[in-house]
Amino acid sequence: MKFAKKLAVLLPIVLASVIAPSAMAAIDVSAEATAFQTDFLAAAAVIGAAFLAAGFGAIVWKWAKGMLFS
Repeated sequence: MKFAKKLAVLLPIVLASVIAPSAMAAIDVSAEATAFQTDFLAAAAVIGAAFLAAGFGAIVWKWAKGMLFS
């Protein structure tokens, strides 16, 4: 086998064996996941409250228009 073919076969194997352990190191993301979940739930509650308020405002507006103009 020529040197170029040997290099083409062995180089990816050697690089994978050197890079893989550091790339597969255990990373603790539980704190970040908890922070994201907390932030997401807070934002979802604010958006939900805004939608409920907008719906309530629309009902009151429609009722007020009906009372004033009929």
